[in-house]
Amino acid sequence: MITILGLPGVGKTRLALQAASHYVPSAHAEGNPPFADGIYMIDLASVLPGPARDGNVVAATGRAIAATIAATIGLTLAGAADPTVPLLAQLRARRMLLVLENFEHLLDGARLLADILAYAPQVKLLVTSRIRLKLTQEWTLRLGGLSLPHSPTDVEQSEGGRLFLQQARQAHLNTPLSEADYPAIVRLCQLTDGLPLALVLAAGWLPTLSCAALADELAASLDLLSAQGERAGRHTSLQAVLDWSWRHLTNNQQQALRRLTIFREGFDHDAAQAVASVDLIMLRALQDMSLLTISSGGRYQLHELVRQFALRRLLAQAQEAAAVRAKHAAYYGAFIQRTVSTPQAGGTLSAIQAEIQNVRAAWEWAVDHTDARLLTQLREGLAVWYAATGQQAEGRAALDPSVAWLRVALGDEPDTQRRAALGRRLVDQAALLIQQHQYTHALTLLDEAQVLARLTANHELASWIAFRRAQVAWNQGDIPTAQALFEQALSTAANGDGPVHVPTNTEAR
Repeated sequence: MITILGLPGVGKTRLALQAASHYVPSAHAEGNPPFADGIYMIDLASVLPGPARDGNVVAATGRAIAATIAATIGLTLAGAADPTVPLLAQLRARRMLLVLENFEHLLDGARLLADILAYAPQVKLLVTSRIRLKLTQEWTLRLGGLSLPHSPTDVEQSEGGRLFLQQARQAHLNTPLSEADYPAIVRLCQLTDGLPLALVLAAGWLPTLSCAALADELAASLDLLSAQGERAGRHTSLQAVLDWSWRHLTNNQQQALRRLTIFREGFDHDAAQAVASVDLIMLRALQDMSLLTISSGGRYQLHELVRQFALRRLLAQAQEAAAVRAKHAAYYGAFIQRTVSTPQAGGTLSAIQAEIQNVRAAWEWAVDHTDARLLTQLREGLAVWYAATGQQAEGRAALDPSVAWLRVALGDEPDTQRRAALGRRLVDQAALLIQQHQYTHALTLLDEAQVLARLTANHELASWIAFRRAQVAWNQGDIPTAQALFEQALSTAANGDGPVHVPTNTEAR
């Protein structure tokens, strides 16, 4: 028994049919085919459990499944009150492949499948479901989305890009897409996370919307992803199938899924526990429902459409959302501080890279909530990451708002902590400007930081100001001045009251 698991529209049925077709005997084939008594597809989507006798839902669901299997493969049950017994008897000597479609709403009847495997050892089962059946005989195959393009040049090489182009041409043959549409196609593929059904439904809007407008609409709402005309059917809309999944969660599972949407581009178990109070057992339950995936490195990921769906439910719970966002920001503030101060086995930059979107979200929260302590925790790691990855302009755009806020805050309450935080942020900005060879602007910021260093008697800040001035002098060819400033930086750090913070070789170069 193999169960193919995945979100609605990921391609479970298509894969099951393709796998089954491999075993259909050719008219010219010789020998004994493995499924001599037939290969049957049994769609269970519309099957409902019959009346439960004595409240036994398990038995009632099993009977409903057994009756559907028997009717599909042409077995006569002779009006048996319980179709499971004659079904097992007639399957016992048969060599069959049964493809059971859409099992997720019939989990109470999964015991019947275990009985079939036990009583009819030559019958094999291929099941599609959104939820794992949790049988000991079950082997599972989880399907994810198609491969995504990362840039316009990748569109025609990626599976998701090729599917969208194919569907777009079918929907909009009179006006074919051009390479000018490719940036928007990249965004569409990423917004749908490569889910085939979502890409097909999105492409159907192209006679009405451009690719760019379609991406904007999809980023705002899932409502566009509904089937039209002949495509309307079991997967009428992604909103509907996600609503189905949501209704089948317990209250605790709904709460966990809501809270996990706070993470950006994944998270690990420690973060889930600390931020969302979600333990390993709950994470496994959400995996079993195809709402959460895990990489070989132990990093969890919500499908983007699932995240968007559940995020709306988190935002509808204002107090819960505020509390989770605050925990998220605090967790990644501590993460950055710990990562920068303690060398990482895989490298500090790679550790930050894995969590950069979560760290950026924490920074945005700290700026929005005027949290000087958290800004201080985050600033060094972010500044190092932006500088090391050559993203000086992006770094300035991300970090500048904190400078503006701290300047305003100092006007209201010029305390030492805020002055020191502003001084550090000015030095960080100066460092990014120096890398861009904008020396005049950098020196202006360093002058402002120097005043704050004096007001706060902050030796570490003064040391870094001297170090950055030395970099400017060195880059401009003034070697004697640079040497004197480097020596001043080291002396100030060594003799000050604050912690000694000596520049690394990389920064010095």
